[in-house]
Amino acid sequence: MSEQNFPVALKSTVDKIGYDLAQAESPAVEFVDLDNVVNTTALLKTDDTALIWSMGLLVPTPRDPLYSVSFHIGARTVNDPANYDIMLLVG
Repeated sequence: MSEQNFPVALKSTVDKIGYDLAQAESPAVEFVDLDNVVNTTALLKTDDTALIWSMGLLVPTPRDPLYSVSFHIGARTVNDPANYDIMLLVG
């Protein structure tokens, strides 16, 4: 795998794992990459519960580990006055 393809492969892997985990939740949770403008805009127009993520940093390092990666992850619940749903999502 070339060095240029690694960020794309990493984002695709995280997106697939997050999507699978979100589908396993009951009730269903949307899992959206913040960089995906179409899906993020559509999500903001709904009342769906969601986990929203983005890759904040991906920097090659000279030693092991070969990359330094950080992610930003947020949760959104609409009908959750006591914050029970959001605590289950992020806890």
